[in-house]
Amino acid sequence: MRKWFVVLCCAFLAAACSAKSSGNDGDNKSEPLRIAVVTSLSGTFAAVGEEVVQSVELAVDQINAEGGIDGRKVEVVKLETDGTPAQSLKRVDEAVGQDAPFITGLVTSAEALAAMPRVEARGGLLLTALNKADEIREKCSRSTFMFEVPNSMTINTIGSQVGNWGAKSWSILGSDYVVGHAVADGFVEQAKAAGLKTSKTIYVPIGTTEFGAQIAKLQQEKNDGLYLAAVSGSDALAFVKQANQFGLLQKYQATAGMNALIEPSFGALDHSVEGFRGNISYHHSIDNPQNKAFVDAWHAKYGADKNPSYIGGNTYLALQGLFKAVADAESVDPRKVQESLSTLDLKDSILGPVKMRSEDNVLQRPEYVGELVPSGAHVDWKVTGTVTAAEALPPAHCGS
Repeated sequence: MRKWFVVLCCAFLAAACSAKSSGNDGDNKSEPLRIAVVTSLSGTFAAVGEEVVQSVELAVDQINAEGGIDGRKVEVVKLETDGTPAQSLKRVDEAVGQDAPFITGLVTSAEALAAMPRVEARGGLLLTALNKADEIREKCSRSTFMFEVPNSMTINTIGSQVGNWGAKSWSILGSDYVVGHAVADGFVEQAKAAGLKTSKTIYVPIGTTEFGAQIAKLQQEKNDGLYLAAVSGSDALAFVKQANQFGLLQKYQATAGMNALIEPSFGALDHSVEGFRGNISYHHSIDNPQNKAFVDAWHAKYGADKNPSYIGGNTYLALQGLFKAVADAESVDPRKVQESLSTLDLKDSILGPVKMRSEDNVLQRPEYVGELVPSGAHVDWKVTGTVTAAEALPPAHCGS
């Protein structure tokens, strides 16, 4: 009796699963592509999350106005986080529960790293558009796709340029956490390879508001260059303001940084940082027809006085990739779209032709370097160079 009971239960479950699958297999053109935007809309990262949502809404409005993806409409589910990994995991579960398994918008690398195994376990796909930690690519997840430039490529990008910036010896101010140390160490190696000298890195905790002691040390060092290693956001603004009070920035032949002075903070910066050099993963001035069309559409939707930053640009790039993968797969089944994304060949992106590296699901894309120039009362990037993935992206160590 027990044996027959088990057999009947198994048969019932198999029939139920088969019925569900046959009615919702992802290949039906009437089934929409549902994207979950899991991002911060209040607190520290509110401005970032706002631009993420703007970029998604623009991309989705455009594709739906064209009739969707081969007739398939695109829908968006917005889920707010507070920027912490714990809440992001809850939102990932909600996204999959609402049948929106294509997830993007996470602001920090810590959120992305926490979400990766959960997304994979729930059968979804994660598109990281803002997260640079190399641990993302090193985990070799088949369900995570990295559209942002990893830190290691950025370190190599800056290293390829630093010898052209005029300074012969560099002081380094770094954020005292794992990324800050990695960036500082990478800069030391690249500077040495270029025949330049560096002083011992001065580290500061994240959230530092008073830089008097560090500024005093920097004044004592007889270097003609200053490099900020992942000193970013409000920390960078506080440092620049206080450094200017002591005339520190004016003593250097060159100032530069990685992930330091970023576009969301430009409205608080004046011309005192003119000439500062850094990495740019996207810029509205990139000269190709696709990017010009994107920027024009952004101006039409959000105002001619507002340009998309790297936040909007990278998010839009990720959705361009997703839309192409869905079209190639002719399905919204995450497993079929995963296969298409891993071999993505996007010839007309806003960065020009880009390809996904199937070994580790990292987009092979260019990165840019630039310097800050006056833009009204504030500043903006002027792109001064382009570095390709072939030149700067480290090789994959994942199996094919």
